[in-house]
Amino acid sequence: MAIVLTAMSPAFAQQQFNWQQAKGSQLRVMLNKHPWQGAIEPHLKEFEALTGVKLVTEVYPEDQFRAKVLVELTSGASSIDVFMSMPAQEG
Repeated sequence: MAIVLTAMSPAFAQQQFNWQQAKGSQLRVMLNKHPWQGAIEPHLKEFEALTGVKLVTEVYPEDQFRAKVLVELTSGASSIDVFMSMPAQEG
């Protein structure tokens, strides 16, 4: 029982997870100029340092953001890896 509880502990799980498994890769991140974007932006460098993943971040005003994401995703040739979505505001 003690072994099971130890294996389930956050410290044990953290030791087993390799944060650098995607080191050297790059993600294109598109964000809408928004308070949420402003809140996470200071943490992006921390993410890069922890994971070794380079983030290429693009921030656009909402109208430009929506148009750009729509065009890129419907073209089938998009290189967007991550984009901001707010379902409650998207209808």
